[in-house]
Amino acid sequence: MSAVLVWVIGFILAVTLVAGGLAKLIDERSMVRLRQHLAVDRSLFRLTGVLQIVSGCAIVAGLVLSDRFPWVGLTAGAAIIAIMAQTVYCHRRVNDGLSEYTVPVLTALVAAAYMIALVTHNVAT
Repeated sequence: MSAVLVWVIGFILAVTLVAGGLAKLIDERSMVRLRQHLAVDRSLFRLTGVLQIVSGCAIVAGLVLSDRFPWVGLTAGAAIIAIMAQTVYCHRRVNDGLSEYTVPVLTALVAAAYMIALVTHNVAT
């Protein structure tokens, strides 16, 4: 698999996560509404934002270090999937429909694609 594809998937994932995490940390209006809708404590919501930012940064680190330390990117991908699973759980807990949690499901799928691309790239090199 092309290294360019791995970088593109990783970059899109990292930017998405950092942007979402920052929005949670600065209490962006739509995030405040979401937090209230999901009935999630503000500190837990902000912690999720921090974890998203750290995971996004770890994705970039995983890209840079993929030749020597492929586990960095794989660990970041697994963390993202866990965070998105928690997000889906919160939406299901308040009986939201699929349209309300499509973004976390897609983010988890992109994280899985990133992990597959990373492994495939490392096996090919």
